[in-house]
Amino acid sequence: MKTFCQGCGQETKKYEINCAHCGVKLNVPNIPSYTKASIVAMILFFLPTGLVALISSLQVNNKIKEGNFEEAIKYSKRALLWCWISFGIAAILLISYALRFINQ
Repeated sequence: MKTFCQGCGQETKKYEINCAHCGVKLNVPNIPSYTKASIVAMILFFLPTGLVALISSLQVNNKIKEGNFEEAIKYSKRALLWCWISFGIAAILLISYALRFINQ
């Protein structure tokens, strides 16, 4: 999908902050950082993988400030992945604990 500058109508590059032709500020995409989900994953589910999720989520805002939106999207996806991994590990540990408790 092509994007165009609202000021001059020229085609712009994907995730560009300012138009290269006229300098008008372009719309910055909304990239979720998943910081809150990462904190929940770290505290409630599994600390090591939750910490990885938190570090990745904090990198999202840094990359957006740098204007590197492709890296921000990569870190956003990585943070979400590690949140789900934390949840999965916690679920497996809880189920294994419950089965061990039932079998005794």
